[in-house]
Order: sequence, then structure tokens, then C-alpha cells
Amino acid sequence: EQLGSGIGRGLERRRLERLLPRWLEIEKTREWFTVQAIEQERLVTLGGLQIRTRADRIDQLANGREIILDYKTGMVKSAGWDGDRPDEPQLPLYCASSGEPIAGAAFAVIRVDEMLFRGCTEDGVSLPAMKAMRLETPRSFGEQIGEWRRVLERLAANFGAGLAAVDPKPDACDLCGLRALCRIREFEHDRG
Repeated sequence: EQLGSGIGRGLERRRLERLLPRWLEIEKTREWFTVQAIEQERLVTLGGLQIRTRADRIDQLANGREIILDYKTGMVKSAGWDGDRPDEPQLPLYCASSGEPIAGAAFAVIRVDEMLFRGCTEDGVSLPAMKAMRLETPRSFGEQIGEWRRVLERLAANFGAGLAAVDPKPDACDLCGLRALCRIREFEHDRG
């Protein structure tokens, strides 16, 4: 995770330094792996758009396959990779655009009240203390990467074509402070 600047940076650093030994105990229970890369940036083309990606960490397993990790110190939506507009698209994007054999993707959640991996892996690959991301349609991990590629290519192509329909996701308007500027009420009125 990127630490901000200012007074909060020192507090966040001290908090993470206290949590790190607990996290390393979880990492020590993993099957053999080596850290292949840290904060690796890549420029990928998807649906006609060039997108810069950055993987917090890429681990290589004994069989040469990779697991892509993203550190999180906040909340992770358990369904953040699902649907036609995923809320947490960064790891699916990295997997869908990688030329390497990917065996899994996970958030490394490091919080005072919760330390675990949250993600998904191919059969036979496991991460300790892992909770699976919720996916509406059960698929093999390889099939899931194909589905992410389809979804993300369509989103990128729509964005590149300038498609910007007023179509908020469920509950998106609940905490919005821009109601006076938003056109969604016009569309709700027309539908009702």
C-alpha cells in the first residue's frame, strides 16, 4: 500500500510495523514460493485502451506459475471481482493481461481485526487463511481469467467509444453528495 504524506504517514507506518510480525507468521505457512517482483508496472492494451497496471507483488510457485498479490489495509468487498462492472478490477486486469501462467490472485488483507488472503486460485494451489472472493458463476480459475478479459475488454471499448450511460450500480447513490448535479432522478422518473 502507498503511504500518504503528512502526520498520518508516521502513524500508519508504526501501525503496519506492529502488524508485520503477525502477517509474516501467515506467510511462513505457505508452500514454497519466491517473490518474483514487487510493484511491477506494465502498460497493457485492452479494448483499444492503453492502461498502466501495477502489481504490489508477484510470487512464483515451484511449478513456475504466478500468484498476483495486492496489499490492502482497508475493507475488501467480497464480490468486488464479480459482474459486468467489477468494483475491484485491478487484480482481474493484471491476470487478464498477463502473458505469464497465473495460478491465483489475492488481496493480502493486513488489518488489526483481520489478517488473511482474499482471492481465488486454481485447483491444487492454496494460500493459508484464505477466504474466496464471491463469484456468481463458479468457474475454473483459467475460465475466470477468460471471463475477466471479456468483461474488461468490453468496459475499455465502451469507455474508448465515449459510452457513458447514466446507470449507477445498486446502492451507489446512497452516500452520494452530488444529488443536485446528478441526472439519475430524471431517468428514474422516466422509468416509473
